[in-house]
Amino acid sequence: MNSFDSLISSAPKSPGVYKMFGADGRLLYVGKAKNLARRLKQYKDGEKLEYHKIVMRRQVLNVEWIALKSEAEALIMEQRLIKTEKPKYNIVLADDKMYPYLALSIDKYPRLYKFRSKITPKKNVFGPFPFIADMDETFRMIQKICRIRTCADFVFKAHKKRPCLLYQTGLCSAPCSVQQDDYAARVRAAKGILKGHIRPIVAGLRKKMTAAAHRDCRDFEAAAKYRDEIRSLQSTCANADGTGKIGGIRGRSK
Repeated sequence: MNSFDSLISSAPKSPGVYKMFGADGRLLYVGKAKNLARRLKQYKDGEKLEYHKIVMRRQVLNVEWIALKSEAEALIMEQRLIKTEKPKYNIVLADDKMYPYLALSIDKYPRLYKFRSKITPKKNVFGPFPFIADMDETFRMIQKICRIRTCADFVFKAHKKRPCLLYQTGLCSAPCSVQQDDYAARVRAAKGILKGHIRPIVAGLRKKMTAAAHRDCRDFEAAAKYRDEIRSLQSTCANADGTGKIGGIRGRSK
C-alpha cells in the first residue's frame, strides 16, 4: 500500500467527520461523509477532485476521523469544526461566501487580480485570505514593488499607445505600451512575495536604499520609499502561514 492507503486503511463505513493534517500537525481540511471509508478512497483518484483538493491532498501526512450515528450529526460537527479550527482548504465560509484569493494570469504579461471562485489549473493561485485587509495590503504592496499589471484585459488592450494612470503613479510598468525587458523578473518577484520568499527581494531593496542615500544628490526621499517597502514586506510576511506563504489563517503556523 502507498502512504495514503495506509492512512485510510482502517476507516469505518459509518457516517462521520474526517480531518486531514499536513506538516507540523496543521489541520488542512475537514469534511463529512455518509460513508467515511468510501469518501476517503475518493481522494486516491486525483482526476476526480477539485483543483484545490488536489493541491491539499499532496500535503496530507495524517488523517483522522470521528464516527457518528448519522450524516446529519456529521454535517453539524463539520460546520462547528470549520468555524472553530478554520482549516486552510475549507474555502466555504459560514456565510456561504468563498475565501478570496490572489491570482496571476497565465499569459505573456501576467496580471495580478483578486477573485472568489473555483480554483482551476489555468491560473497561479495564492491564498486563501480569510481577512480581506491582508489580501488588499498584499495586493497594494506587490503593485508598489513589482509594478505588474492589475488591469482587466480589455483595459490592457485599450492603452496600446498611451499608459494609464497606474503607470503615472508608479503602480504599473505599463507593459501595454512601454517596452518591457524585465517583466518576467517582475512576475517572479511577485510570486516570491506571495510564497514568502522575500530575502532576495529585501536584499535588492536594501541595495537600492543604500545607493539612494549615498548618491551625490542624496535622494533621501527615494531611500525612505525603499525603507518603507522593506518594512511592508517584512510585516506582511510576518503574518504568513507556517510555510512562509502569504494568506492562510492568521495566527497559525499555508
